[in-house]
Amino acid sequence: MKKKINLALPEWAWLYTDDDTIQNRDLLLHVRSASIIEFVPAPNIGGLTTSNYRKFTIPECLGEEVIYALPHYIAGDADCEDADLTQEILDKAIAYYVDWSEKEEARAIEDFQNDILKASN
Repeated sequence: MKKKINLALPEWAWLYTDDDTIQNRDLLLHVRSASIIEFVPAPNIGGLTTSNYRKFTIPECLGEEVIYALPHYIAGDADCEDADLTQEILDKAIAYYVDWSEKEEARAIEDFQNDILKASN
């Protein structure tokens, strides 16, 4: 009897590498469209040379953080000039990033609380 193997891929994947090219950068790959979006905190944005970005905020325990979503490559639109396609993928990417950020924040708070409990015992 042949066993079925699930070869499904996730919709999103974070890009990591051992070299310095993308270290300390939040680069998200939309697997289904092969699109790449970078998320940059406002203090690190510097002189933005493109008008093709989305600015949004994420909640944090000490307030809000402003983030820029910059499309590096949108499949089918290498120059990211198709506004509808770019916006559709950016909307999905921002929703994923916000959800991921909220989970990371919750994990960090839980780890902090566990550290305090361990230290008090």
